[in-house]
Amino acid sequence: MMRLQVALILFLISVTGASVSAAEKVPIVEMGATTLRAQSGKRSVEASIITYKRPAALHGDEDDATAPVRNVVRAITITLDGQRVLVPRSVICGLVLPYRGELRVGPGLSALTIEGGDTSASYIVRIEFDSERVRRVTAASSLIPDKPFQITTFYKQTLE
Repeated sequence: MMRLQVALILFLISVTGASVSAAEKVPIVEMGATTLRAQSGKRSVEASIITYKRPAALHGDEDDATAPVRNVVRAITITLDGQRVLVPRSVICGLVLPYRGELRVGPGLSALTIEGGDTSASYIVRIEFDSERVRRVTAASSLIPDKPFQITTFYKQTLE
């Protein structure tokens, strides 16, 4: 009985591991485009994070008039199997000082994770998407990454 349980656990681990590609954390450039690529089976994803420098508030005692020049995310483009994924502009709001990205391909949802900020204002943003659009964005402090402070869910709307 024990052998059967161990075999079942090993099988489940191998199936789960095969469904999501091994992702590598990639440094994000201060100005320009950082492109991440990932593949799992026949699914292939490419994400570009475009950054530039401008005055940007990061801490509570700053506003854009008094903040120093920092690198900020200007745009994110994602393609899944050659098809462009809709990324709402609100997804990039607040992505100041991004320093590392990671891209994972899943069987249904894939995810782009961006780490950024500094000291107590450090963050981890996870952008979950399917073949059409971004489904959910989760933001958490790097200090307590398993307790998100913001979860945004995006819905598809059509006019009838």
